[in-house]
Amino acid sequence: MKKCLSYIILLLAFGLLAACSNADPKIAPTQAVDEIKSEVETMEIDDLYICHYHIFRPCIEYKLDFVNQTFWSYNGLNGTKFAQRDHSLANEGFGFVKDLDGKAIEDFWAQAEKLGLNEWGESYIDSEMEGGHQWSMTITYSDGSRKQISGSNQYPENWAEMNAALESLTGESLLILKTTAN
Repeated sequence: MKKCLSYIILLLAFGLLAACSNADPKIAPTQAVDEIKSEVETMEIDDLYICHYHIFRPCIEYKLDFVNQTFWSYNGLNGTKFAQRDHSLANEGFGFVKDLDGKAIEDFWAQAEKLGLNEWGESYIDSEMEGGHQWSMTITYSDGSRKQISGSNQYPENWAEMNAALESLTGESLLILKTTAN
């Protein structure tokens, strides 16, 4: 099995290098791979969805629509009662918060790029802690592809800085940070 998997990986690597080198014979395969990586890193983002969970159910949700330059939110916690967002409603049940300024969006993306948002891992989990704070983020790119990032009681290293960038854009603190002291 291990030998078979190695063979498949080797075939895929040769196929990728061949495809890259066939694109332009003047470009070295490693340069072509770097160009593909660069293209993915600079891909436009259409929207950003952020969700915080309560007892494993979405309770506070945010949607930043960069195409229409709008900010939406939903808070499912009402005192001690929980109400799930109704996706069948207009705007998928989100409430309009505000229009986003084009310059503020540009500033946010410059900050997000500097903070490496596209390099965040897929999962941040503190397996030692039960309950606590669960969150997720979905980045939707202009080509329709998505990147899912989630966590439970653990966060990317620059979570607070990204929260500050989002707060500058929206006027609200979107990335809740909960620790054992909270």
